[in-house]
Amino acid sequence: MDTASSLHHVTELDADIRFGIDDYIRTEMKKQKIPGLSLAIIRNNHIVYGQCYGYSNIEHKVSVKLETMFQSGSMGKQFTAMAIMILVERGEIELDSLIKEYIEDIPKEWKHITVRHLLTHTAGMSDYPDDFNYR
Repeated sequence: MDTASSLHHVTELDADIRFGIDDYIRTEMKKQKIPGLSLAIIRNNHIVYGQCYGYSNIEHKVSVKLETMFQSGSMGKQFTAMAIMILVERGEIELDSLIKEYIEDIPKEWKHITVRHLLTHTAGMSDYPDDFNYR
């Protein structure tokens, strides 16, 4: 899989470390049949290494690029929960506050939903409609 492209040529890590990371990623991609991915290593809010690997479209051999969008599925939930809890610690959000205090123009069916309900998946919201745009 020789389709890696540099992420703004950010390579502040030693060459041996970069080689080890690239070797590991390529091995795991092959083993787990991962067609493509994008990687960024961030230290102190600064990208110290970034790389794109593989294909975003195998059939047409389209390489993963910086602009490639990936479906993250449920991965964002843990980061959202952590960010909310940081805001709770700072006193900027209260878990038992109604979401209408933070989100404008919510459907009337949501008027009794709290932040805690959203974080614990107990708000009683239905699944997304089939035509929901996930972007």
